[in-house]
Parts: sequence; C-alpha cells; structure tokens
Amino acid sequence: MSRGRRVACLVRSGDPRRSDVIQRLDGLGLWQDHYAGQLEIVAGDLAEPSLLRIDRPVYDELALRAGAIVHCAAWVNHVFPYDVLAEANAHSAAAILELAVTKHRKPVTFVSSGGVFEPSHYPVGTEIAAGPLTGFPPECDGYGRSKAVAEAHFARAAEGGASVSVVRIPSIFGDRDARAASRTATPSGAGPRPFS
Repeated sequence: MSRGRRVACLVRSGDPRRSDVIQRLDGLGLWQDHYAGQLEIVAGDLAEPSLLRIDRPVYDELALRAGAIVHCAAWVNHVFPYDVLAEANAHSAAAILELAVTKHRKPVTFVSSGGVFEPSHYPVGTEIAAGPLTGFPPECDGYGRSKAVAEAHFARAAEGGASVSVVRIPSIFGDRDARAASRTATPSGAGPRPFS
C-alpha cells in the first residue's frame, strides 16, 4: 500500500473484520490512515474449494482487476495431523490457482514454511537449492505436510507455464502481543524464489 496499490484481503466474515486487519497492521507499524481507501476486505474462506466461498459477482470482478496474488494465509498448528489441515493449507492452492487464471493470468506468490523440509530427505548439512521439494513430511506433521502439498500444486502449475514464486519462511516466533517475528527468525536476503 505504501506504493499506492490497492490490496484486497480475503477474510472470513468479511468487512466486519476490517478493523481487526487494520489493528494488526497498525500494531506492526505498517498502517497509515491514508491507506484506508486502498484496503478492500473480501468475505471468503480458504478452506472452501468452490470460489474460495466468495460470492460469484465479487469473485469475477476481483479476478478481472487483480494484478497479482499473494497467498500468505494458513491454519498454523503443529499438533494437528495432515487430514485436519489439508483443506485450508493444501487444497486451497488449487482454488488460488483457479483465481489466478480466471479472466486473465496473474502471478502468484505463495508464502510457505521451512517446515516443508522432511529431515530424512534433507539431512543436516545438506544445501537446499531453490526449487520443488524432493520429499514430503509425514502425515503426522500436518502443518509441514500441508504446506509441502500446496507447494507441489504450485510447482505443477509453474511447469504448465504459470508465474509462481514460493517464499519459504524458516520460522516465525516472536512477541505474540506485538505480532512481530524475532530478528533471528527471518534471515537477511530472504525473498521469493521462482520455480524454474
């Protein structure tokens, strides 16, 4: 928004949660009052495969005017198994990709997690190159596996010509009240790496 761009946020319950979004951005020092006209809240749900539970006219209009998609939402839970988290974290990738090709093609940036790296496939000391995963975490690691399966959807779309970037955040732990990552959680230079 600092560059003057409009941002549409998919939020369960829609516009009544606008103040929550603004409050969180403000708490991170990212909100300025003049952004108000640039922020659009869209009622929807990642866990709903049909149009992300967005009303059809709103979906079509959003698909027409969106220039890019950043998918950074997830159900973060390191206790639940894969089958509980799959709808929101893994299967939502297909719905996001469908939105990305509706009306016109839009590039997608997917925010993933370092939790996708299964230790048996990536032993300590292994250099991990940008690109698709070579193995998935087990189903009992629901969060890691669900993000890995989503990455696989995006990698497959990239093979078919879609413009997809995946950003793997190594870990996000920090002050829960400030909703900020610790300085050690985000390495300098971390950024999107397109699949090729």
